[in-house]
Order: sequence, then structure tokens, then C-alpha cells
Amino acid sequence: MAALQLIDALLGPRNPLARLVQKAGPQSTATHDACREMLKSAAPTKFDESQVAAALLFMVIFQGPRRYSPSIFVSEVRPNTLIDGFEWQKVIQDFDREGLKVDKDQLLSLYDALLPVALEVPSFDIQLLWGGEWKHPETQLSFVTAFSSLSTNQLNISAVPRLRKAFKLVDFVDAPDPVKEYASKVTTHPFISLDAVAAIFRIVLHSNETYMAPEGQRVFQEFVQPNIDIFLLTAFGIPRPWTDTQQDIAEQYFNSLLHKQQPNYSFVLHGLWKQDKQWVALRLVEKHAHDPKMLSILLEHSQEHHWLDDLIMILNGFGLDLVALAHRRRLVDLEQWALASSQRGHQEFAFAVSKFLTIKAEDEMRTFRKEQESPRTYSLAVRTVNALLEILEDLLADERREDLVILQRLCIQAYPRLINYGEGLDEVIDANGEDSNGITEEADIKMQDYYKRMYSAELDVREVVEAMKRLKQSPNSAEQDLFACMIHGLFDEYSCYQGYPLEALATTAVLFGGIINFNLISGIPLRVGLGMILEAVRDYSPEEPMYKFGLQALLHFFGRLSEWPGFCNMLIQVPGLHGTEAYAKAVEIVREREEQMAHGPETNGVASPPNGISTELTLTNGHLDHLFPPEPIFQKFQSIHVDDPLRPGLYEDPDEEVHDKVLFVLNNVSERNLESKLNDLRGALEEKHHQWFAGYLVEERAKMQPNFHQLYLDLLQLFGDKTLWAEVLRETYVSVIRMLNAESTMQSSTERSYLKNLGGWLGSLTIARDKPLKFRNISFKDLLIEGYDTQRLIVVIPFTCKVLTQATKSTVFKPPNPWMMDIIKLLIELYHFAELKLNLKFEIEVLCKSLSLDHSSIEPATGIRERPHLEDDLSLSVLPDGLTEGFDELTVPGLNRQIGRNDRFSPDSITSSLPELNNLLVYPPTSGNSVNSARQKQVIHNAIQRAIFEIISPVVERSVTIAAISTAQLIHKDFAMEPDEERVRESAQTMVKALAGSLALVTSKEPLRMSMSNYIRMMQSEVPDQPLAEGTIIMCVNDNLDIACSMVERAAEQRAIPEINENIEQQLAERRIHLEMRPNDPYVDQAMVNRWAFYIPEPFKQAPGGLNQDQMAIYKEFARQSRGASLHAPSSSDIGRQMVQDVTQESFPAIQNIPTPAEPPAIPHQSLSQQSRAQPPMPSATPPQLNGFTDAKTLIDRVNGLLSDLQQITKDSSQQHIKDLSRGSPAAQMFEQILSLIIMSPHREEASLSAANKICMALYTQTDTNLEIEALVGLLAKLCKISSVTAKEVILWMANQDDERVFNVAVTISLLEAGLLELHRVDKILAKAIQSRKIVAVEFLSKLMDEVLLNERPTALRADFAGSLEAVGQWLADEPDMSAGKALLEQLRYSGIPGVLQPLLSDGDKLRQDQMEYVFTEWVRLCGRPSTTERSYAAFIALLHQKQIINDENESCLFFRLCIDISVEAYEHQTPAESGRDGAGFICVDALAKLVVLLVRFQGEAEGEVKGNKASYLKSILSLIILLLNHHHVMRGEAFNQKVFFRLYSSILCEYHALEFTPGGTQDTEIMLAFAENLLTLQPAYFPGFLLGWMSLISHRNFTPLLLYLPNQVGWAPFAKIMECLLSYVGELLKPLDLDPIAKDVYRGVLRIFLVLHHDFPEFLAENHFKLCSITPAHCTQLRNLVLSAYPSSFPELPDPFTAGLKVDRLAEIKNSPVIEGDVEGPLVRANIKHIVDRAMADGGNEQEVLDIVAAVHSSQSLQTSLGNAPITVNVEVVNSLVIYVGMHAISTLGNKAGSAIMKNSPQAVLLEKLVAELHLEARYYFLSAIANHLRYPNSHTHFFSYALLFLFGSDPIEDGTVVREQITRVLLERLIVHRPHPWGLIVTLLELLKNPIYMFWDLPFIKAAPEIERLFGALFQHINQSPL
Repeated sequence: MAALQLIDALLGPRNPLARLVQKAGPQSTATHDACREMLKSAAPTKFDESQVAAALLFMVIFQGPRRYSPSIFVSEVRPNTLIDGFEWQKVIQDFDREGLKVDKDQLLSLYDALLPVALEVPSFDIQLLWGGEWKHPETQLSFVTAFSSLSTNQLNISAVPRLRKAFKLVDFVDAPDPVKEYASKVTTHPFISLDAVAAIFRIVLHSNETYMAPEGQRVFQEFVQPNIDIFLLTAFGIPRPWTDTQQDIAEQYFNSLLHKQQPNYSFVLHGLWKQDKQWVALRLVEKHAHDPKMLSILLEHSQEHHWLDDLIMILNGFGLDLVALAHRRRLVDLEQWALASSQRGHQEFAFAVSKFLTIKAEDEMRTFRKEQESPRTYSLAVRTVNALLEILEDLLADERREDLVILQRLCIQAYPRLINYGEGLDEVIDANGEDSNGITEEADIKMQDYYKRMYSAELDVREVVEAMKRLKQSPNSAEQDLFACMIHGLFDEYSCYQGYPLEALATTAVLFGGIINFNLISGIPLRVGLGMILEAVRDYSPEEPMYKFGLQALLHFFGRLSEWPGFCNMLIQVPGLHGTEAYAKAVEIVREREEQMAHGPETNGVASPPNGISTELTLTNGHLDHLFPPEPIFQKFQSIHVDDPLRPGLYEDPDEEVHDKVLFVLNNVSERNLESKLNDLRGALEEKHHQWFAGYLVEERAKMQPNFHQLYLDLLQLFGDKTLWAEVLRETYVSVIRMLNAESTMQSSTERSYLKNLGGWLGSLTIARDKPLKFRNISFKDLLIEGYDTQRLIVVIPFTCKVLTQATKSTVFKPPNPWMMDIIKLLIELYHFAELKLNLKFEIEVLCKSLSLDHSSIEPATGIRERPHLEDDLSLSVLPDGLTEGFDELTVPGLNRQIGRNDRFSPDSITSSLPELNNLLVYPPTSGNSVNSARQKQVIHNAIQRAIFEIISPVVERSVTIAAISTAQLIHKDFAMEPDEERVRESAQTMVKALAGSLALVTSKEPLRMSMSNYIRMMQSEVPDQPLAEGTIIMCVNDNLDIACSMVERAAEQRAIPEINENIEQQLAERRIHLEMRPNDPYVDQAMVNRWAFYIPEPFKQAPGGLNQDQMAIYKEFARQSRGASLHAPSSSDIGRQMVQDVTQESFPAIQNIPTPAEPPAIPHQSLSQQSRAQPPMPSATPPQLNGFTDAKTLIDRVNGLLSDLQQITKDSSQQHIKDLSRGSPAAQMFEQILSLIIMSPHREEASLSAANKICMALYTQTDTNLEIEALVGLLAKLCKISSVTAKEVILWMANQDDERVFNVAVTISLLEAGLLELHRVDKILAKAIQSRKIVAVEFLSKLMDEVLLNERPTALRADFAGSLEAVGQWLADEPDMSAGKALLEQLRYSGIPGVLQPLLSDGDKLRQDQMEYVFTEWVRLCGRPSTTERSYAAFIALLHQKQIINDENESCLFFRLCIDISVEAYEHQTPAESGRDGAGFICVDALAKLVVLLVRFQGEAEGEVKGNKASYLKSILSLIILLLNHHHVMRGEAFNQKVFFRLYSSILCEYHALEFTPGGTQDTEIMLAFAENLLTLQPAYFPGFLLGWMSLISHRNFTPLLLYLPNQVGWAPFAKIMECLLSYVGELLKPLDLDPIAKDVYRGVLRIFLVLHHDFPEFLAENHFKLCSITPAHCTQLRNLVLSAYPSSFPELPDPFTAGLKVDRLAEIKNSPVIEGDVEGPLVRANIKHIVDRAMADGGNEQEVLDIVAAVHSSQSLQTSLGNAPITVNVEVVNSLVIYVGMHAISTLGNKAGSAIMKNSPQAVLLEKLVAELHLEARYYFLSAIANHLRYPNSHTHFFSYALLFLFGSDPIEDGTVVREQITRVLLERLIVHRPHPWGLIVTLLELLKNPIYMFWDLPFIKAAPEIERLFGALFQHINQSPL
């Protein structure tokens, strides 16, 4: 039908060519001649693109015995029959028609026809036949799927003209051969076309709706799924951004590739890496962050696809974890990796490695302390930890030593085997740590035995030390572990020494000193041990035990103190040691060291002593600052480095004899005796003394004797040893670095002269000999920039100049050598613009003169001036953990985003389009010669140009951005009804030009004036003969200010046009679409026009058709505005005399504070004369400025003032959170203003640090509201990102907060969310406070856990509070009555969170667990084989029992837990391809179900198993499954996967049903009852996350029928309980007035379950109706009707209630009493009214009895609620029991004599009447509803209660006579206005009310009160008469 409609459309009157083709028939294109004849018949008509398209479509769609030939048609239609300007591309565009669908043959016909055109016309893109963006996605999808269906025989894809391929074979040149072969194979697939894949990707995967649509699923299953590898690789060539669905699908398939779940994963991964390394790397980082245990798989991929070299350069958690694992597997050399990584910055690299080691060590520590079962990430090998610590040792040799010592101490604790590493037994230690870094339990037991015997005096300390000596050298692995354990235990107990008894502490001190004295520890452990001793004597008073421990330990290694003079220097600074023997010994050693230093210099770079700690503990010039160095005043230069010693193991200091000989030679050598002294030197100096000689020569000779440099160089040259020469060069670098970084060099001119001498010496060693200064050793440009930034040019410039001066002796490095000229240009830039002192300028001039250069003619560099305010290469990795959205979110090196200004607004791009200034500027007259005049003009030109260049970028960007946003919004509003696209564009461009130009003009004028004046003053030194007078400068600036402003204004106007075009493109596109789709309808933008717009009065009213002439005049006015001066040079007459008068008469006043370009002036600019008249000058109060920027102090004061304003604004705001603020709110504006002010300032470091300090102090002391806290914390986070210095200070401040101020929940949560505070730090502070018995800490912990853990969306784990909870537990153990702690733990238990973590598994348990996992894996494989027989299954089960795998209860629990965990993981890690196939993700769980059923089946039949009942065995297994389900349900929360557990139960039922069993047998009965009991336990009240799966199970085809068909109806009772649980839970879901969509779906599911029961098991519903209706909520009417309308299947057909003259009393069935299941009397007994009811039924009840019954009904003890969660004040259970109890008693008394007359005299009826009269309104409603619940199929109960209801209606015991009637009517009506079915008894009763005139139903006032009510009952009555039940 659709094809016929399309053909009709193609043959319409607009398509004469198609009609011609149709009329001529297929024979018209059979030959070229026939086609030409057909086309001639249409002459002289020429055809356009749409007609040709229609004809082609008709040809390919036409179905007939003969077919058209589109190829012949196209070849003949081209020459003469087409219109001028015919475009074949539009033909393809006209194929885009609604409803068009083509198959592959039709598409191939179109392609073959158009292929010649594509080959001849280069502009014709035939790929748009299936690609591009079409208006009708369904049509394009048809074309692209047809294209994808073509085989290689039908279409050679490589022959498509100008094919856009997704990838090329060249990308796979380095791939493995199978991958390369597969890549060449897939190049013939249609999916190689980027256009085809892009179309499917865009259409099918645009959203979840398009993906799940039937057509989308068809395309995905038929085309994409079979070729998912090619599709995925091609899709990554599609430009981003992608939609969420596209991104999700790509990531899901990428995960499946990583898990190797796709057959060609290697091909796709290789191609993806070639296409987008950054995306792949980011996915790997995310995968690692989600599951660190996947690291091994990621490493395998990295090796296989050659990614490793790139990935290990990522300085984040993933990159470091990867390189650590690679090093563990000996795939990476850590030294080479560290060398390459540290090139980007030693500080960043060292910080990342330190952070990584800290995280890893803390993870190991949590495992050791039993806080977690196993490390959360891959454990580091000891060799890796040791290597990383050595790397840090090199990087942090002179700074941050304290941090390194802390890290080393932590690593010693976490990695005990590190203690003896590097002592020659590394292989043994590595083997010990292969499985775990923890010490074995055997070693721990032996260690405890040693120490126990030592403390009990069984062993002497010396014996223990001797034993440790032996263990240290032992190659036995167990003894190595024991040695490490003993040292580790000693260190680990250090924090507990304070509590030791004095005798035990003394013994420990002797042992501690002994292990140091006898060299049992060295290197890192030795440093840690000495640090502990120093801490003990320094931090404790002499009266405390710890001090005594430290002193005693010191005394026991006195003999080795001389090895560590630096340590001794620290000891003498400890006041508590004064007067002790240790103090005297330390003083003696320090004095000896000073004498030694005075006698001769210390050798540089000598090898470390055997203990390995000389670098840290040696004395330098008599002082030791290495262990805990003072904070340096200046940051060390990062641009100069020294290489490692060449042969550190060889060198040593000479003895005194050699020392004296060498000094004698150097003291007496001269040019005359050089050769003879050289021979003496060679005889005295051995190779092992080279380093000492090099250090002495540099430090004592070259540095102080510049006149002898050449002599010493000749001596080295003649010595002829290249190694010695390299050592001299290295020692020169060592000395240069030390002096450059020394504070004394800044203060002392003597030291600076020494540095200059070293510079000349360095140049002589290198560039004077044509040897380069290597970049890794020194970068002069970076050195100069660092000196400029840190104000140390006074030392850097002379040194640099001295080095470069030596180029005069070089033939390579003389100018114009590019390297040399780059440095000189930078020096010239500093010369002109850095405000250098004269002596520094003189140094530069001397350098230039020595190199024969004219410094005045050298063009200065721009490296310093053009640096952006935010460093372009600022790496996020320098910020601490938490400040960059997590430590694992650092970008890939080389691919990371840079923080910088938009390239469109860079100064270069802006100024390139502006005219030259030469002919525009006005120059002041000069009286000098022409040379000076030219120089003056050059100065003025350069100054103005530089001022414009400096300011133009931020001003233009800001002005254009503001103007474009404002214009776009105004245009969108004003032109909401304007259809003319050109009119909108022209108005927008006119307005934005005017706004941008005006903003730029007003913003730039005053800063330009300031900058121009300053630059002219600084550069006028170029005219030394005639400097410009101050008045001349001001006049020159005023003359040219308008010209400069006009340049900025013009640039803003030019940049504004493309900006506004981009902003309004969407608006214009909507107009084009409207014109194309609805050309005759007026255009109205519904988003901007509402109904009130038409009521606005003229002239502001908008009308269809657009703005009128008066309204458009406003926009035209923008084009007529004139501002400022033109860009033409003014004539002399244009210079006003008033300006000259101002200049000559006014003294030059102090220039006021000028706003920056980012901060426009708040008041109009005033002239100088106006300012002087308006206010007196205040030069003393004027802050100093440079180029329009305020100084640091003024900026800090202003920022602090704004911070105070921000605090006040947030305090006064009614909002509570930042997210509630609008962008234009005062708080948001103030926030942005503070940030802008800091960012745009050159003093942002100082301002950031000051603001951060103020915020940190205010957070805990001055904050009152949540909004204030969030605003301050948000600002603090921004400041940390702006400044790394600020970030460091903030982190340090946060780390040092340990007082009670931190116990502020709101502040803590905000800091955690901002990443400024870590939970483990909070946990540590809390643990410490709780241990100090601070109750406020417990209360704070409770509140904090409420916010971050015990809520619906937790952001923390229980393990994050491990320390705090442990401290609370210890407190409770000491003080069990501590209420706050008890409440906290109770709260945890209530939330399902365990109070303690599970202990770690032992090795045996792990082995057992691995064995079970293997067994289950084998079972899954066995089940997956189609050929497996029953005998194989039985044999496997028997083997399980023989091996005792699951015979024990604990073993069974563990086995099934592992099986379920594996099944859940298998399902959740399935690929999207697998999820599309039925059951692909359930292989494991299905196998587990089969195993369960077969275990039950073969129970008791195999040898070795425990005998037992099969049903009991099944019940035990199902109970285990419940426990495991509960664990998953509690621990995973919203992530609970109910599909797996549903599948498990469903499969068990199916497998059991498939067995050959005897239905109804004893065994079957017990098993089905076990299933029922299990499902009852799983009710949704306990497991709401399993609701849908549970509902599916209780209605399962293999459960419900089997249970209900059991003999003697034994399954009915448990099934009734299940239904009661279902109704109870669903009733709660349906109580809210605004139902959740899920609740609606659940209700529909319940209705279907009961509908099935109603149809197949009506007896069950009929007999259990009392129980089910009692639990069914009152508002679930249709559900209750389903239950009540059920009747036994054996019952004859119900009589038609509408039969005329039907007599219900005469029906035979009316005498039968129904079966009632349920406890009728129980509620009455529990309410203590049964005996009262019995008495009342005897005589109708007296008043007291009735009141007692009513009181019981009214006294509801439950918390039941009804619809809308309104509370129920009635005991509904008592009401239901009371009604049925009275009814049953009446029926037994009256028999079948119910009738109106009899009812009046029945005591039971009288009792009912009295109760109705006394019950309050709500109770009466439930009472009448309970009566209506028994109006069912014909039986005695229906008969009695129908008459009872009619009796109550007729009598109405209430005084006004209508209240009861109205309530009865309501009850009946509620049950009849819902959908069918309706109970038979209900209809009979209502018909009696409506038809019997006795009741006068139609005359009742509440019926006539409203016509709609009467009409409702009339329609209902008519409906009942016409409808069956």
C-alpha cells in the first residue's frame, strides 16, 4: 500500500518526466535509441532535479515482468534535456522522501545509474546516496541498510569514487599477521564506508528510544551485530560529541573487547589506538578506577598492542599502577622510565610517585590490620617499592626530606621485607613476597617466641642480636622472613613503647641500640630507626619513659656515632640531652668534623659508606639540614641539573701524603714548568682520586682564581684523561647549582663574583671548545625566566653573560648561532622591559660588545611579555589528590587540554587584520637632528603598538562575548515572529557591532592611556640626547589615544560578526525549515511568544510578519551611531588648543587607580582638569600601578573586602544551596567577580594565597548557613586550581587540623565534595579524638555517617570509617553505657552494615576457594556441551561427594556463594552483543540451577555423601541462596541484580520439572512445599529489590500449578500466605496519590496474576476470599472484585441476574454454605469481645454490649493507613471477623429463611443495625464494605448478607434517614464503576435497590442533589441491563 501511494506521488502533475517514463513503459529504456526517442517527445521541455529524481525512483520501484534501465536513462537524459545549472547532488537530495523504502537491488540500480556521473563530475558525491544527514531518518535508514546488504560481488566498495574510508591498511602495518590479514579482508565490507556507519550510528543509536525501537533493533541485529568489530572501529572515526546512548554503546563494546569477549578484539583495539589514543587511554584509566584488579588484563593488552610505552607515561594512579606491575614482571626499567617521566618536572613526578606509594602502602596496612580481606589493588612487589624509593631519594635529595622520611617509615611498616632488601639476598626476598607482602604466620609466631623469651629473661639481648645476625645473612626463605618480622615488630611497636613497663622498655632500648650498633639495618631502615631515637629524646621530657628509651638506645651505639656527624649535630640541638654523655659525644664528633672541614674540602660525590646513609647524615659546612631542612627562602632553580657520578663505586678520598703532593703541584705550577709538574701530578694522582681532585680544582681554584683558568685548563688538556675532564665538568655543575640556589649569593657580592668566575670556567670547559651545554644540564632561557619570576636576575644575568662570553673563542657558537641568539634576544628583552639595575644592563652590554653585536639593534624576544596570566602548560597533575576530580582523572601526556585563551582572540590573530599604525599616529615636534627624530618616532610607535597588543585580546574577547550574548537574546525575543532570515541576520550584525565596539571603547580607553604613558617613559632611554618631556608625553598620548581606542573598537567589531552568526544560526535554521515545510503559515517562535504577547499595547506589540517600520528603526539606529575617531591621520588643525593648555598649565598629577580590562570603570572618565577641580590630589594614597594593574597589597585588601561582602550576602540569602542560585544572583556575581579579579591580576599567587587563608579561617569560625559554607568552599577549590602554591598550603592546613573545630558536619561534607579533604584524614582525626574520650567526636561521626553513608545515595564506604568505628568499639568495651556509641552501632546494624569487617582468608582458605571456583567452572563447561549425557552428570556429582567438596554446611555455603558471585559477575560483564541473545549472560546461573537440582536428585545415592531427605536437602540449599541473596541485596543496594537470582530460581523450577518424578507423590509434595516456604521468605517486604523477580516466580508455570494441584490441597495454605504478602506490599505501593510508574506496572502485574487464578483456580480464590479481601486495601477495588467474582468450577452456570422474575430464594445453590478459609474467631478473641458478641447475638445486644463492641472496633492498635497515607482509626481486622462471625451464626440459626420480615426479628440483624447506628463514619464504611465482601456467587452467605444490606438500607437507623443509605450506595457504586468482572451478588443487590420501589432509591436527596449523580446511576442502570457479568 505504501509503495502504491509513493508511486502515485511520483506520477503527480509536478513530475511530468516520471509520467512520461510511465507512459512509455520499460521498453523506453531498453536501448539508448528508445530512450532518446522518449525524451525527444517531451521537447522542448527541460527537466529539473526533482523531476529526474522522481523518474529514477519510479523506475527502481516499478514492479513488472520487464524492468526499466536507470543507467540508460541517466546516460541519455544528461546532454540536452536538463535545465541550466542542473546539479546531480540535488537529485540525491530529492530521494529524501517520507515513507520511501528501497531494497538492495533498487539501491544498486540507482548507484549503477549515477556512478558515471560521479566519475565525470568531481563535485558530485555519490556517497550521499546512503550517507549525510537526511530529513527523513527512516528513509535514509532504508538506503543505508540496503547498501550494507550488498555483497562484494554486487558492489566493489573500493571502486566508489572518492570513498571516505574509516581506516586504512597503513594503520595495521605494525600489527600481528592475523590482525593484518583480517584488516585487508574487511576493507571490502560496506562498513568501511564512514558515511554508512555514521548514518546508522546517528539514526539508530541517537537515543535509547531509537535504539530500542523495532526498526532500530532489526538494523542492529541484522547488520551491526554480525559485523560489530568493523562497525565499532569505523564508528570511532565519527566526529564527536556523541549522544549519551552512543557513548554508552561504544563504552560497553569497548569493555567487551578488553575482556576478549569478541572474536576480533585484537583488530579493533589496534585500530582504535591508531585512531584515538586519548579516548582509549581515558577508557583504560576509567576501567582501572572502576576495577583495579583488571590491571593484569590491561597490561596484557598494552604488551600485545604496543601501548605500554605511552601508557606508563601517564602520571596518575593507572599509569603508576601499570608501570609497577610491568616492573614486577620485568617488562620495564624503572630507572629509564623515571628519567623520561621526570623531564616534565621533578616536583610533579616526585609528588605523583609519593602519593602512589602512600596509597599503596595504606592499602596494604588496612589488609594487615584486618580492615579488609585483601588489597583493593594489585600489591606492589618489594623490588618495585625499593626502586621507587631510590628514585625519590635521587629526586628529593635536597628538599622535602621530612616527607620522604615519613613515606619510608610507612613503607617499612607496609612492606616488612623491605628491611633486608639490597643486602645480597634479593632473590630469596622476592620469592617470599610472590604471593603476599605480609609476613607468614609461622614467622610471626617465632618472632613472638623470641621476644617473649627475651622479656622473660630466658634469652639475653646479646643472644637475640646474635640470632638476628645469623638470620640476616641466611639464604633460607623462612629465616629471612623471621629477620624481617623481628625488625618490623620492633619498629611497629614503637608507638606503644610509652606504655611499656620500665624494665621491658630498658630491654627494648638495648635491643634497639644493638641492631644499629651491629649494623643489622642499613639504608632506609637505618634512617627510620635513627629518626625514632631522635624523636624519642627530642619530643619527650627527661622524666618520661620514651626519653629514657631513646637515651639508653643511644648509649648502645656510641661507637658508630662518628659515622653520622649530621645526626650528632641534631642531637646537640636537643635541650634535654645537655649534660649527658650522649651530648658530650655528639659535641666531640661535630668539633672533629669542623676541624676536618677547615683542613680541607669535603669530597663531592664519593661513594656512600656501607650503611648507605652518608648522603642524608653527613655534615655540610658544619651543619646538617638534610633530614629536616628549613623551608627555603627561594624556590630552587628547575632549569639546571647535574648528572649522576660516573663511577661512584670507584672513588675515594686520598690519604694525607697524596693530598699534600697534589696541593704542592697546584701551588707551584706555571706556564714554564707545566710539563714537569704534569708528570708529578700523574705520579701522585690515581684514578680513584679523580672525583676528589675535580671537586678541589673547581671549589678551591677555579672559583677563586679566575686569572689561572687557562693554566688549569691546559693542565687538564695535557693530562689527557676524558673521564677526569667529565668529572671536572660535573663538579662545576654541582658548584654552580649550589651557588645559584644559595641565599648567600643573593646577599654577598663576593659570592656573586665567585659565581661569575664559575660561569667563565663553565664556558671555557664547553662552548669555548665547541662543546655544547646540554639542555638536560642547563637551559639558559628557562634559567633567565625563573630568575625574572623569582627576582633573582642579580645572580642569573652575570652568570649567563660570563658563560656566553666564552663563545668568542668558539667557531660554532658565535653569532648568528640560533641557540646563542635566542638567549641574547631574551637578555635584550630583559634589558628593555625588566627595569634592570645599571650594573645588570652593563653586563648585557659587555656581552654584546664582546660578541661584536649592537645591543640597540637587536630585536628583543617576547617570551616574557607574551606569557598568558594562566600558565599554558599548567598540568592538573601538580594538584593534590581530590583537587582534580580524583587522582585517577589526569589526562594523557601530550594529549592533555591546556588552559588558555581562545585562539580567535589571541593578540596575533586580532592585530593581523588591523591597519598599520605608521601613517595614523601623531608624533610630537622635535628640534633635534633627523636621527633622533626617527628614534623618537620609533619609540612612540613601539610603545603604542605594545600597549595595544597588551590590552586588545582580553578587551575584545570580553566585549565580543557580552555583546554577542546580549544581542542574541534580544534578537530572539524581538524577532520571534519575523520570517525573513536576512532581516534577522542584518539586524543582529548591526547591533552586535555597535555594542561590541562601544564596550571595547569604554573598557580600553583609560588602561590604554596608562599603558601608552608607561611604555613611552620606559623606552625613551633610546633617545639619550633629547628625552621627551613629561608634558610632551602626555600630549602625545592624548593625540593618539583615540586612534588606539579606534583600533581596539574596530577589532571588536570585526570579531563580533562571526560570533553573532554562530549564536543565531539555530534561529535562522528554524526559519529555513519553516519556510520549506510550511511556506504559507506565519512564522512564530513558540518558545518566545505566549498568549499575553498579543495584549501588549502599541508600539511595543509584536505582530505576525515581523517588526514594523517604527520598531525596525531602533535596530537601524545602531548603524548610524558614531563613536570616537576614525583611523585616518588627523591634520594639524584637529589638535585642539585646549589640550595644549591643559598640558602646559597643569602639573602632572598622581594617576588614579585605573581599572583593568576585565573591570570597566564605574563612573565616566573625567579629564585631568575636571579631576583636579573635583577633588584634591592625594599622591600619598595612590597605590602604585604598572600598566593599569594595582599592586599586590591593594589587590589583597580588595579581595578580602569582597570576601566579606560574599559572606554577608550568603548569610542574608533565603537560598540554602549554590545549586538553587540563579546566575544573576548577587552571590553568584560576587563569586565570579572575586575569581575574575584574582585571575586577571599579575599578583594572583599572593591574592589567591591570602584569600585562601581568610576562607580557611572563616570556615570553622564565621560561617552560619549552608549557602555560605558551599560558596566559600567552592571558591577555595577554584583558588586551588588557579594556584598550585595555594593548593599546597590549603592541603597542609587541612592536614594539620586536629582540634574540635573540625567537628562541623556541613563544612566537612562541603570540603569532601570539593575534594579538599579526604575521608581517611577525617577518620584519623576522629579516631584520635575518640581515643581521647571526646564525646563530641562520636556525635560528629554519627552525623557525618548519616550524610555520607547511611542514606539512599551513599558517597562513602564503611571501610572509610574503620579507625573511628574501632575506637568507638574500644570505648564501648571500656564503658558499655556510653549512649552515643551504642546509638551509633545500633544505627549501623539497622542499616544492614556490618559492625566489623570480615577477617582475611588464610592461605588454606584461599586454596580451598580457588578449588571450588575451578570445580564450578568445570561444571559450567560440562553443561555447555550438547553431547553431555546423564551419566556424565551423575559421575560429576558423585565425584563432588567423594572429594568432600560440599558435604559440610560451611563448605556448602562457601561453594554456593562463590557460584552465585561468579554467575552475577558473568551476567554483569556480558557484552552488548551477548545481551542481545537469549540466555547468553545466564550460562553460569543455568549451570548452577542444574547442579542444585541434580544434587537433590542424587542425594543419598553416592558414596561419601551425607545421607538425608531430598526435600530437606533442597530446603537447606535454598536457605543458603536466600542468605546470599540477602547479602547482595544489602551490600549492593540499588545495584542489586535481581535478574540473576530470578533466573536461578526459575531454572531450578524448570530443571526440577524436567525430571522424571511422580506428581503428587510424597517427595514431590515436600519439595514443592519447600519451594513455597522459600518464596514466602523472599517476600518483597524483606527484599523490595527482588519484587519483580519474586512476582514472576510466584506466578511461574512450574510453581503455581504444581503447588495448587498437590493432593488434599496441601499447597493452598502456603500459596494463600504468599498472596497475602503480595497484596499487603502492593497495597503500600498504591497508597501515594501521585503513583510512581513502577507502582503502576506492579499493580498491573498483580491483576494479571489474580486473573490467571480467577480463570484456572477459581476454587482457591473462592475459599480464601476472606483472607485475601481482609488484606486487600480498600482502594484496590478491581483487585477485590476479581477475588469476589470467583466461584467453583464445578458450579453450574450462574443464573442471569437480569432475568425477569428471577427468584433468588428459590435457587438450589442458595442453600449451600461456602467454605471459608481463615481465622474468623481469632481477632475477636484477641480483642476480648467474642463472649460479648455471643451474648449480643442471643437477644440483639443491650446498649453496653454494643458499646463494648464498638469500642473494640474503634481502638486500632496498628499503624495502618489508607489512600494518600491517611491514618486508619478502625481495627479493620476486627470488623471483618465480626461481620462474618455474626453472619455465620445467623445462617446456622435461621437456616435458609432469610427475608425482610425475618430479618427484622433476627437478633443478629438487630445487632448489625445497632452497630451501624453506633459506629462512627469511617468505621461504618469499613463495616458495610465487610458485608459487601460476601456478596459473591449464589450461596447462603450471599443470600444472608444481601438481605442484611437491603435491611440496613431500608431501615437506616440514623435519625436523618439518609446517612447509612448514602454510605451503602457509595460502597456498591465503588465496586461497580470499575472494570469487570463484577460479583454476581453485588449486581443482584444493586438491582433490587434500583428496581424495588420500596427503597425509593431514585427519590433519595443525595441522588437528586446533583444532576450528574442521577445521570451516573441512570447510565449505570442502563449499562447493567445491557452487559453480562
